[in-house]
Amino acid sequence: MVKSYKSIVVNEPGAPFTFIERPIPTPGDDEVLVKVLACGICHSDHVTTDGQFPGIQYPRAPGHEVVGDIVSVGSGVSKWTVGDRVGAGWVAYYCGECYQCKAGEFPLCVNGKVTGVHNDGGYGEYTIVHKTALVSISKELDPVLTAPLLCAGLTVFNGLQQVHNLQKGDLVAVQGIGGLGSLAIGFAKQLGYRVAALSSGEAKRDLAHKLGADYYLTPKDGKQSEQLIKLGGPKVIVSTSAASEPVSDQFESLTGGGTFLLIAPLESFQINSVPVLTKKLRVQGVNTGSPEEAEKTIKFAGDHNIQPMVEAYNAYDLDQVNAGFQAMDNGTARFRGVLKFY
Repeated sequence: MVKSYKSIVVNEPGAPFTFIERPIPTPGDDEVLVKVLACGICHSDHVTTDGQFPGIQYPRAPGHEVVGDIVSVGSGVSKWTVGDRVGAGWVAYYCGECYQCKAGEFPLCVNGKVTGVHNDGGYGEYTIVHKTALVSISKELDPVLTAPLLCAGLTVFNGLQQVHNLQKGDLVAVQGIGGLGSLAIGFAKQLGYRVAALSSGEAKRDLAHKLGADYYLTPKDGKQSEQLIKLGGPKVIVSTSAASEPVSDQFESLTGGGTFLLIAPLESFQINSVPVLTKKLRVQGVNTGSPEEAEKTIKFAGDHNIQPMVEAYNAYDLDQVNAGFQAMDNGTARFRGVLKFY
């Protein structure tokens, strides 16, 4: 086995990516060593690159949409063996004992850790993963297409599953048709909902319908909120990007008991409190999901032929790494960027 590996790190908050050579680590008793095949590029990687969590130790390799093969296991690991294909998402560790864990809210574990924040993530040839964080992945699946399901796909799928009183046939509006929105359309359609895709122009109309959207709404036909009301009003608005009209207008288009599902960060916004009260509306955030929920997401996607739309980048070319990250940052990426290590 090789003695060192290449890792893509930031040396301090705000610093550029750079390559460093590190010795191959030895997993602890409850850990495994994974040879990384692919890792998705996610907006949440800014937590590490910008130092948004206290106490991050640098240099640090981000990345929490990791797919790879186990090459070494600790003495306390019995479920997993060398050669298993696995994934690692946002949750790097959960204790299983705190009140959040006992309620099944493993991503909110009070003692929890985050992949690529509290430990080195998937922006490197190898990474250490705690046994509580491991996700089983079939070797029949393409690592590049599977990586985004470990955060982007999981967040969208989990969010839809957690919406209160969402029934088959209800209208789900998806704001934005990028990496998250394209997955939201596919999952919503296959879960049995009517789907309205909201976009700023005509460029993605054909794609949206191909993904499963029943309706495609743009500002050229009038306010999207008014168009939604004419369709009966959505039970859910899945917000994956900034809208072409105020969030308050979209929010008020929700039908009674509806939910504004916040999948990705938005700038601060205002909403009218009156329909919140009279229509019992809610704003709901989604904080990814557990490894077990990731496995359910991957299975559902496979069973229903839902594949992330990706743009792959060579992980051994720093120019491509930077290009992928910058495309995500400046909004020029059409879909999910993935670093490819093979």
